[in-house]
Amino acid sequence: MVEEIIIKVWFWVVVAGVSFGLISFLSLLEPLILKLKPDFTASRKLKSLLFILMFVLVFLVVMSFWPLAMHLILSFHQWFGTTEAPFISFLSRSRATIIFVMWGLQTLGALIGLPFFIKFLRSQKEI
Repeated sequence: MVEEIIIKVWFWVVVAGVSFGLISFLSLLEPLILKLKPDFTASRKLKSLLFILMFVLVFLVVMSFWPLAMHLILSFHQWFGTTEAPFISFLSRSRATIIFVMWGLQTLGALIGLPFFIKFLRSQKEI
């Protein structure tokens, strides 16, 4: 059970890492794309594609916060030598608690991604 969770979590670690790396790369590439002539049709399509790609990547980073938090919780209990994670069993008793924790972590991820959205929304006005 724990091994399955860790495998799934490592998948999300890779997704978050690759997404964040691509966001950083596209943030460096974005000023060069904006310098293209605005009349050029391919330039507009490229800018729109960049915006959509950034939206998808930021969404993936935000959605990966929940599994990463679960991995940290499991690691915390393994460091103390317990085979069961009392925090997770406590959460499973109350679905409302687990939903609020999940929403809180996703809200945190959204707040981290918000500057990227603001930057690219402003760059879309220049098109």
